[in-house]
Amino acid sequence: MPDALWHFSGQAIALLAGAFTLWALFADRAKGRKRCRKCWYDLASLGDVPITCPECGKAHTKPKHLKRTRRRRRLAILGLLVMLVGGYGLWVVPRVQDEGRYGLVPGWSMPWVSWHVRINRFPPTDRWQQAYLSLANLFERDDHHERAKRSVQWWLRLGLVDPAGYYGRTGFKTSADVMADPYGFSYAGVVFQSTIHLTDLPRWARHARIENELSEISLTGTIEPGESGLQRAAIQGGATPFDSNAGTDDWTVEIRTSNPEDGALVIRSFLVEVFESDFFQQAGMTEQERIDAGWTIEKDPFGQTTMRPPPLLILHQASPGEFPARVTAAFMGETVGVYDAILVPDPSAGGMFPQRDYLRVQKLDRVDD
Repeated sequence: MPDALWHFSGQAIALLAGAFTLWALFADRAKGRKRCRKCWYDLASLGDVPITCPECGKAHTKPKHLKRTRRRRRLAILGLLVMLVGGYGLWVVPRVQDEGRYGLVPGWSMPWVSWHVRINRFPPTDRWQQAYLSLANLFERDDHHERAKRSVQWWLRLGLVDPAGYYGRTGFKTSADVMADPYGFSYAGVVFQSTIHLTDLPRWARHARIENELSEISLTGTIEPGESGLQRAAIQGGATPFDSNAGTDDWTVEIRTSNPEDGALVIRSFLVEVFESDFFQQAGMTEQERIDAGWTIEKDPFGQTTMRPPPLLILHQASPGEFPARVTAAFMGETVGVYDAILVPDPSAGGMFPQRDYLRVQKLDRVDD
């Protein structure tokens, strides 16, 4: 059917439904008649106020109570629904045929809706491509980031942004995931992850991002036999993903057990930095001094020699395959989360040093408010 016919049909239904809505709201005016404002019974024979309706018992204490316009609200709502759903639905049929469900989006709402469409799903039509270019141009302007941050903050508070929808699972993905697939996220999602600062997030979103980053922690060391047939892990260092808004020195993650003698591993930032690190710990020490301090020599698959520092933390199995620990996250010197964590061996994380053992976080339970 020609596009013009769809438009004409939609406009015709909208006009008829609009006229019906006006009739339901304004057609039955009092025009001097005295009527009950509840059941609309004729009260002309009962004189002046105060009057009590003999039909329903409604009291009328003022003259204006007897001269109300009868408004058929249910019929009016029905007319509005027909006007909006039927009229607009027919009018946009040609657009839906070209754009799919995005064709239902009215033009006036596109500046907001386009924020929440995944970049790789923008329909290839003129109006959506124009919306995409407008957003892309905004991102080139320095003054726009503050405006975008404020918008995302409001959307989060109002529940209009669902991070799980942007990031594909119940937690948030990391900035590295955004960089790996930048077109698989909406602009609101990109702003949420790469522009808005952790301290500017609502409390629930702040904890969710922290927990997701902590769940990506990887510890490296040596798993060896311990007491009672259970193993223990001697941890030399750890790594976590990079949070672009954390900076390089704002984050501190401390991992320890309930036994102070087991030591503690402190990861000083969310930069991917291994061993706290080998390079920095070796600085200023001779090889013999490192050996005397408990360092060990190992080779990578390419034959290069490196030295492993002594363990900073000892983890003990509570049950086979599970190493419990307490994880404390601090941001800008303030504790932002304390968690009971379960770490498990991660055989897929061998990387450059397959002779090392790796642990990853399997479970986090927050123990603070």
